[in-house]
Amino acid sequence: MQLNLINKKIMPYLLLISNIIYLASCQSADNSIPIGFIAELTGLHSDLGVEIRDGALLAVEQTNAAGGINGRPIRLLMRDDQGNSDKARTACADLATQQVVSIFGTATSTTTTALLTCTTAHHIIQVSPTASSYYLAYQKDNLIRLMSNSHDEGIAMARYAYQKMGGRNVIAIIDLHNHLYTKAVWEAIQTTFRELGGNTQEPIFFTSGQTDLIKLISSNISLNTLAQADTVFLLSSAIDTALLLQYINQQKIQANFFASGWVDTGDLLKKGGRSTENLKLSLYYNPHDNSPAFLKFNNEFYTRFQRSSSFGSIYAYEAMLVLIEGLRRTGGQANGLQTALLNIKDFPLLQDNISIDKYGDVIRHLYIANIHDGKLEILDKVMAHP
Repeated sequence: MQLNLINKKIMPYLLLISNIIYLASCQSADNSIPIGFIAELTGLHSDLGVEIRDGALLAVEQTNAAGGINGRPIRLLMRDDQGNSDKARTACADLATQQVVSIFGTATSTTTTALLTCTTAHHIIQVSPTASSYYLAYQKDNLIRLMSNSHDEGIAMARYAYQKMGGRNVIAIIDLHNHLYTKAVWEAIQTTFRELGGNTQEPIFFTSGQTDLIKLISSNISLNTLAQADTVFLLSSAIDTALLLQYINQQKIQANFFASGWVDTGDLLKKGGRSTENLKLSLYYNPHDNSPAFLKFNNEFYTRFQRSSSFGSIYAYEAMLVLIEGLRRTGGQANGLQTALLNIKDFPLLQDNISIDKYGDVIRHLYIANIHDGKLEILDKVMAHP
């Protein structure tokens, strides 16, 4: 009877100890490499976030199918920031508790900058596939970027508009929702155009999700301002650019229209339709490249997701491959990851080789494209400059 009493007293403790041992064994059995992922997966600009998610996911799936990193699979922990800087930081803080080796994201320059404050505080290396704002350049921080600076994009578009299309009077319609990117592009366009001898007008600003675009374009001030320009730069997301083009076409405004690489998602043609005809835009890749690596990626992406790739999925796939290469060099550990990534030189990607400089930045080719009959035509290739 005394033995039974002792058993009843110690049994709860034995069960507790066994549960602890079980959980510890589960954690040790899970030898996966956790990578945090943050992007706008729902919200106004989720088209780009979804593209980034799927490109990164394909790279991870292929790596895991090939044996992972030293036999360890990669585990992608996804968070949705809804395009909100505060939510991006909250997601980062949550992922930090999961002991991720790196955080991949976000989609835009503005949320990437917000996220950087959190990744810096937690000493986590951050890899962004699409943040290109010039304001992020030449900083010795823990951010690795796979796109060239927006400064180069603005210069390339301004030169093409002035030298190839005879543009002399320029205006921009700018979304402030992603102001760290759009303002940086506009500054480069404005400076370059003036240096070449052209004129620039005060831009028309709006905030996506808050501004009524129909009222904005149909106002007398906007119509008069647009009527004086022969070249209009639309620095906004795909869906907002599509809507702007529709409203502008209804007003019969005659001008050459340019858009930044931000618009290159499926939503541009889906929402814009015929209004996108002859829209010029900058690209960081050649959609008609026939290299085996690019063709193979396109086929695999279409097979996996049943749609064509765009710049977001392409750059996310490449950025994840670069991060995976860095983790291979560290044996899957966060320790030493920044040094490993900064030492990546002449690394082959889908269309070119890249080298990461001491600031965590890269230099890549740019393309000027035209939309004709719903398809992209390459008009010019430009080498970005450091």
